[in-house]
Amino acid sequence: MLDQPSIQSFYGRVSHSGLRSPSKTTSSSPPRLGGGFTSQEASAFISSTSSRDWSPKGEYAPTDIDAISPGPGCVMINGRVVNLTKKPWTRSQSSGMRASGYIKMVIRDDTGIIVVKFFYARVVLPIRLGALVRVWTPHVSINDPKAPSQHDGLYVSVFPERDNSCHVELEEETIDSVICKRPLGYNGKTLPELMTLENFTGGGHEIRDCKILVCVKSIGQRKRFTFKKDSQDKVAEILEIVVLDDTFEAILSLWADTIDSATTWKPSSTVLLVTNPGWKGTTKGKGKIRINPSTYIDVDPDMYDASWLRNHAQRMAKKDHVNPLFPNEAFDVPYFESSPNRIKYTLADIDEFVRAGPIETFMGYFSLHITELQVAKLHLRNMMCSTECCGVPIFANAAQASCKQCDQEVILRPNPRIVGQLSDETGSVNGGKLVWAEEAWKLLLGRSTQELVAEPPQTLKNLEYQMKNVRVTLLMGWSPEVGKLAVCKVYG
Repeated sequence: MLDQPSIQSFYGRVSHSGLRSPSKTTSSSPPRLGGGFTSQEASAFISSTSSRDWSPKGEYAPTDIDAISPGPGCVMINGRVVNLTKKPWTRSQSSGMRASGYIKMVIRDDTGIIVVKFFYARVVLPIRLGALVRVWTPHVSINDPKAPSQHDGLYVSVFPERDNSCHVELEEETIDSVICKRPLGYNGKTLPELMTLENFTGGGHEIRDCKILVCVKSIGQRKRFTFKKDSQDKVAEILEIVVLDDTFEAILSLWADTIDSATTWKPSSTVLLVTNPGWKGTTKGKGKIRINPSTYIDVDPDMYDASWLRNHAQRMAKKDHVNPLFPNEAFDVPYFESSPNRIKYTLADIDEFVRAGPIETFMGYFSLHITELQVAKLHLRNMMCSTECCGVPIFANAAQASCKQCDQEVILRPNPRIVGQLSDETGSVNGGKLVWAEEAWKLLLGRSTQELVAEPPQTLKNLEYQMKNVRVTLLMGWSPEVGKLAVCKVYG
């Protein structure tokens, strides 16, 4: 009788670890990881997916959000990010093409709002608040089952690195682009539930769907702190931004998910329309607001009130700037000096001229007494030179300094407070309120900015004694664009 093969002969031995015996496997084949793919294959696919241009296999219809019907159907959504949450998690090297985190975006166009959960393995898009995003998806759900009630509505979940039928893309746009920037409910004149910061802090924050329109005044420095969670030390970052309108000022707190959004915001230029802002009370005379899951932030909305507020903030910035840059384009000094008519004015003359609200530029000569010079005092306080960056004043006894907000090197100019009172027979003016040209400083102090900061303290004290009660002739001008009296040149 021939020996019949047993069932066990068709199977190799299994080791205690649950793997086949090495004698029964091919040693040349690499181990299979991540759903049948090797780590090399997964890496090659991911890199090729991120580097090539995605081309849809079917037709995706561009659709407004309010016209989208839940269920299967290839649609293309175009809108701006108004809320953002990032959730990375620990991902092992052998996890293949499993997701290593997701970015939950609330996207708004001119018709409605939709929640998009973008999963990623290795390709992370630099998504920020206000970014223009385009999403291709073959299916739209009714709502995210784990989302708060404020986000009830349409919901999309995409994983482009794993599913070629969906895709997410950031669109390039120009500075003056107004695509999807018209606020929801705006009729061209008014916006429902829009209130001032003063009304919001006075109790308006209790109103559902309340809105505030604010302009960025200054951007603070990133702060990192450690806290306890689940008996473990956690590290968090926070960025505080001072915002204002024409009634009040407040501090907007940005946490780790949204901090990068502020890198493109500019003080006295970026306007934010905040819907359902969180309220944290007041501190140091300023309200504190935060971003909740139900908060929507429209960056530079396309509305009349935003343009008015931006102009108001720029006027206030010029007025409150510690050391405005001299406007060389506003005053033609060589042409004025070549004029045969050289008329001397008094401070009373320029005061009367400015109060009349002229629209033309004025230039003239003034003979004034320097009653006080504070160069040595400011040197002791490390405030001899100054400027502003990110809406924050910078003082130092140096010609250059680093901004603590953006880490960029900025050029400092002599502090206008060096000159105290300037007076003539009709009145006086504070030298710290004037805009000084670089050439005027060199002629007045007899040295450049680099030479001034290198002088020892005793030399600066001697300079104060020499310049006190000295009469000088100043070529000064006034322009409606500048809004301040500017010193163009100094004569002995």
